[in-house]
Amino acid sequence: MIHRDIKPGNILVTPDGTVKLLDFGIAKLLEDETTAGEATELTRDGGRVLTPEYAAPEQLRGEAITTATDVYALGVLLYQLLGGRHPTSPSSGTSAEVVRATLETDAQVLSRAVTQALTDGAQVGDIASHRSTTTPGLRRLLQGDLDNICAKALRKLPHERYGTIAAFADDLRRHRAHEPVSARPDSLGYRTRKFVRRHRGAVATGALTVVAIVGGLVGMIWLRGRAGWTDRRGLATAVLLVLALIAVVTVVLTLGVNASQLWADSARAQEGKPPLGLLGAYFLFIGSVLYGSGYVLVAFLEGGLVRDLGWLTQQQLLDAIALGQFTPGPVLSTATFVGYVLAGVPGAVVATLGIFAPSFLFVAILNPVVPRLRGWPWTAAFLDAVNVSAIGLMVAVVAELAATTLTGWPAWVLAVGAAVAAVWWRVNPVWLVVGGAVLGGGVLGAGVVGGGGGPAKGEHK
Repeated sequence: MIHRDIKPGNILVTPDGTVKLLDFGIAKLLEDETTAGEATELTRDGGRVLTPEYAAPEQLRGEAITTATDVYALGVLLYQLLGGRHPTSPSSGTSAEVVRATLETDAQVLSRAVTQALTDGAQVGDIASHRSTTTPGLRRLLQGDLDNICAKALRKLPHERYGTIAAFADDLRRHRAHEPVSARPDSLGYRTRKFVRRHRGAVATGALTVVAIVGGLVGMIWLRGRAGWTDRRGLATAVLLVLALIAVVTVVLTLGVNASQLWADSARAQEGKPPLGLLGAYFLFIGSVLYGSGYVLVAFLEGGLVRDLGWLTQQQLLDAIALGQFTPGPVLSTATFVGYVLAGVPGAVVATLGIFAPSFLFVAILNPVVPRLRGWPWTAAFLDAVNVSAIGLMVAVVAELAATTLTGWPAWVLAVGAAVAAVWWRVNPVWLVVGGAVLGGGVLGAGVVGGGGGPAKGEHK
């Protein structure tokens, strides 16, 4: 069935989020979604019943219609929902101007259109703020897949659009799941970026591990190479250790990536609170591969619990991170808070045990082995170099956080003061956190802001 008049006035959204399509007065029944229907008196000039702003070009010309006609109307709706404007004509235009624009003007690229002022007086910043972002942020969100999805749905020729509503919906689903979409040309680079986006936590952990292992190898060769290569047994032991580490990391990350889809499928089948077993398994996996920095936990939680499983909202994740930053053991505190939010006290216990147990077991297993490894010059050099690499990774994380948080002079003053107090006077970190919170709250309360730290006029932070 083709509706032929899909528009906001014919769509009802109930309080529980159910979408209902209304007014099938000019709908046409087809044998299948690809069958073309001949134009009727309702769609011919002089007797047509349609809404020009949402009508497809073939409708306006009185030509045969297919499901692609409804795809065009849905494309206009999607364009307006995302960009706040009509794809081809201003809202103040006459019906004749709208028809002419639909037939003759190609839809502007969505991400570019949102940066231009509308002719009806709406401000660009207002469009972004209504979508809880800034204008540059909105443009970044729309660039890429959404640009291509809207462009394909709004093609002038019906055969160049999505063939079915299901195909259109599937591309939107794949975009939300960070999977490759059919509206965009396929390439190895595109698929790689999508894979990294879907598995940011695992990729980040793998990258950190690779950096540490490579750093260990380089440092080992540099430290021991000067002493000669006579200790062949120690060298062989070090090589076996490196290969074993690579094998273990590869197996764990591969299992985690493959299991993430199973977790997502299982979570979609659950209603209400997540099952404790699934919650514990997820944090057990995180605890097994969380290396280098607790900030890798953020990537895991955002990619898994917020995006893939849908158990956690973005605001709940931010609250969990904030709680972890001013309590001892930030990783453990964040995991406990998330578990409590998802499943109460039992969830907090399961999440805490899940993220803590792997590190406890690894330490218990490796503690007797490390002294023996330290006894061999080659493996000792490897471990020393790994420690140096880990320190370098921590410095890199601190630099990245500084670039995103030190946006004004008050923040720089607090950061430099805390660094001096910690290094020169060796002030306890707890007092640094408390003092920074008090001083930061006083600065905000006094209305003092740094250059570039606040949202621009017309924008919403």
